[in-house]
Amino acid sequence: MRKLIGLSLFVCLLASPLAAQKKGKKNAGDVQAQEDRWVAALKVNDMAALEKLLSPELVYTHSTGIVEDKAAYLGKLKSGDQKYDGVEYSDVKTQLLGRAIVMSATVRMTGATKGVPFDNKLKMLHVWAREKDGSWQLVAHQTTKLP
Repeated sequence: MRKLIGLSLFVCLLASPLAAQKKGKKNAGDVQAQEDRWVAALKVNDMAALEKLLSPELVYTHSTGIVEDKAAYLGKLKSGDQKYDGVEYSDVKTQLLGRAIVMSATVRMTGATKGVPFDNKLKMLHVWAREKDGSWQLVAHQTTKLP
């Protein structure tokens, strides 16, 4: 009987981190799907999709040092001052932190700012927060140019 209780306790202790790891992988997959939606919406300037993906508290920091809130960022996209043709990811890492996931990646972003083309290799950091309805919203974006 004692061995059975000990074995049961051992299995429970082992299962708990495994369940958390599986949940973390599922959440990371959810966030990768959100990243894919973000890129797709950027490329076609889909304001309705971006409105849902971006948190009202968004802090969007460009590699130029310009920091915008959601309204300013969406305004730049609506006006055509900021246009994205592509975002390609590599070296993606995610970390679950409570109701948030921090995603870092190396990215190549192409497009134009006020008609001036750009083709940047960047390090990107995104913070996604899980909302009460279970959806994920982007609350922070930071890019840094790489050599």
